[in-house]
Amino acid sequence: MRASDILGEIGYLRSVGNLDIDVAGVNYDSRKIEKGDIFCAVPGHDQNGHSFAVNARGSGASLLVLEKEIEGVEPPYVIVDDVRRSLALISHVIYGHPSRKLFVVGITGTNGKTTTSYLIESVLGRKFKGCAVIGTLGIGSGKSIKKSSLTTPESVDLARNMRTFVDEGIEALAMEVSSHSLALKRVEGISFDIAVFTNMSHDHLDFHKNFYSYHRVKLSLFEELSSSGKSSIGVMNSDDPYIDSFVKACSAEHLMYSLKDPGADVFVERYYLSTEGTSIIFKTNAGRYECIMPLLGRFNVQNAAAAFTVGLAAGVSPNEIVKGIESLKTLKGRFERIDGPGFDIFIDFAHTPDALENLLITARELAPKRIILVFGCGGDRDKSKRPLMGEIGARLADTLIITSDNPRMENSERILDDIEAGARHIRSDLRRITSRRDALYEALKSANEGDMVLVAGKGHEDYQIIGTQRYPFDDKIEVLKALKELGGEE
Repeated sequence: MRASDILGEIGYLRSVGNLDIDVAGVNYDSRKIEKGDIFCAVPGHDQNGHSFAVNARGSGASLLVLEKEIEGVEPPYVIVDDVRRSLALISHVIYGHPSRKLFVVGITGTNGKTTTSYLIESVLGRKFKGCAVIGTLGIGSGKSIKKSSLTTPESVDLARNMRTFVDEGIEALAMEVSSHSLALKRVEGISFDIAVFTNMSHDHLDFHKNFYSYHRVKLSLFEELSSSGKSSIGVMNSDDPYIDSFVKACSAEHLMYSLKDPGADVFVERYYLSTEGTSIIFKTNAGRYECIMPLLGRFNVQNAAAAFTVGLAAGVSPNEIVKGIESLKTLKGRFERIDGPGFDIFIDFAHTPDALENLLITARELAPKRIILVFGCGGDRDKSKRPLMGEIGARLADTLIITSDNPRMENSERILDDIEAGARHIRSDLRRITSRRDALYEALKSANEGDMVLVAGKGHEDYQIIGTQRYPFDDKIEVLKALKELGGEE
């Protein structure tokens, strides 16, 4: 492929040197450059790609994409106003615009993205020849899911994976769209058929600095929806307090789902929760449809409503949508149930104030005698949510144990101080056990018949980050070990 043809599609401010050259690929990591690649000098959080432009040229980069002139760098190179955006657009050109050949659903929101993406995968699989997923739990289709370090991968990795899906004959994709990916232009160049808004609450303010910026970047997915080249549709949760801003921002047709508004396109007329499953009645313009799904909890009723609405927008018949929702089993770390000796244990990824509150409200709806909550907060992340989560835990749980999450480079005790500051306004009888392993053991030891133990914060994660090291730690495995030590059932 000729560099001039690629750049003709994406645009640039100016060029230096001959652009009528062949290119082999594109990369933003100078260590991975192969002969003939385009190197995009991405400004990073810790390091700036412009510092490695000379190295990239030495490794065989045929063209450099820069935001500024660099002394000592030989042509050819081009100057652009946003290297991140150019990286994304170049990637999609090089890989043949694979998103245009897929039915792509992007899900954004503070909570519920992962479960909703898998529900949508199950629903779209009833119509399309295969549906892949990209998100927190990994990348792939069917049982072939490989781990990913990012909820939404870098743009070149997204384009490459989409190309693979197309080559494998897969026709649809459900992908999580994180606020980081929107801010960092990772999803530029993707043609979305449907964009889903789940909810909006406090999270990632360490990165976005304030709630306004966090909210603003979420809106951008819907503002650009009509420019994808497809007949796109927005699917939105009308129960969310911020729904008006998303409706206003949406540049395409939109559909609503709701647990409160009978006039919504998909209305949850009735639902029944138990520890065995969830029964839902969906009301639509086409009629009423009953669904009995294995997923538990009120928040999963909302996620199922989102998936039902996506299914309708995608042209899946309502009966097939129901079958798709009913066929999805519990996901790892998403209100995942473990049977205890006479009591229930649930592991959940809830790591924001809103998610923790919804988790505890759902738990209370299942009518346990007591709720014993174990949770912590991550280090080097948004500190403002810690006292909020402490207050929520103290208010809604019967027994509260605060512990470590992923402390990273922060002192664990200081993190617990922040959580405790919020909890102490409500109660003084909380327990503080820094070791997560010990905290889980004590929670299970104190549980009696009919109680419920909630373990929140890490969910699917199989590691704990202390300092700069990752140590093996899986809440589910640790719970099973503790039950065995206590003489419970494994």
